[in-house]
Amino acid sequence: EQLTLNDVCILSLPPCHHGGKCRDRRNSEHKSQFSHPPMCPLSKATSACEQLNDEIHAFTFIHNIKCKFAGECNVIDPIHFLEFDHPEFCEYGGDCTNMSKKHLLAYQHITNCPDGIKCLKYRRRDNDHMKSFRHCRPICLDDNCCVNFHDKEHFANVIHSFRPPCPLTPYNCQKYIELVQMNKSNEISSEVENHCFEFSHVCPFGRHCRTMEEIHFETSIHIARQLCPDSNKCSKLSKEDHLESYSHPDIRDIRLLCKIP
Repeated sequence: EQLTLNDVCILSLPPCHHGGKCRDRRNSEHKSQFSHPPMCPLSKATSACEQLNDEIHAFTFIHNIKCKFAGECNVIDPIHFLEFDHPEFCEYGGDCTNMSKKHLLAYQHITNCPDGIKCLKYRRRDNDHMKSFRHCRPICLDDNCCVNFHDKEHFANVIHSFRPPCPLTPYNCQKYIELVQMNKSNEISSEVENHCFEFSHVCPFGRHCRTMEEIHFETSIHIARQLCPDSNKCSKLSKEDHLESYSHPDIRDIRLLCKIP
């Protein structure tokens, strides 16, 4: 694709010596003293201009590069904001409660209040506070590996990607044990299936789980036990107390009781 220059714009300000590569073009004081090139029309026609390697082209037109972190960018370096474009701030400000990945990438957000939805100022609808903070349940830092899944207060105040945990997981849920022990010749009952889709259970394989299906991550909790320093060469594989404390390759973290003791 070629560019056709059919319009001429005469500016009253002297041109910036850095042209399209100027880092200060968004600085109001700098903009009031120097003129800058127009935006590259090829950047609008395609997702990315293919002539960025052309020094003359790069100097003649401004090219905005989108930050790869988008709305979730936490960089505070002002130079970063001069070099990369970021999304607009969410229009709902302190009232935004959308914590989906898609939304967080699409918009920037003000800082989440550490008191979350229990914040007294939020309940009072304090305008100054609402302008500075938004109030919603944060995403658990450990998320699918969270060990506090039985802590009701924690689970109520923090978002997790898995469904509500079964109160009997990890060792005492007979329905989940039936599901795990099921083989191809057996047919699972609707009662067991409904239970295992409604509640999450601790995955027996923990950090060594190789199942990648989305539904598995929605219905399973993966507790990351400490890895055995001896790994496959461990000499304590017959000691249950050791297996209960450390993870080993190809050995379940949670093992079922033998049907034939």
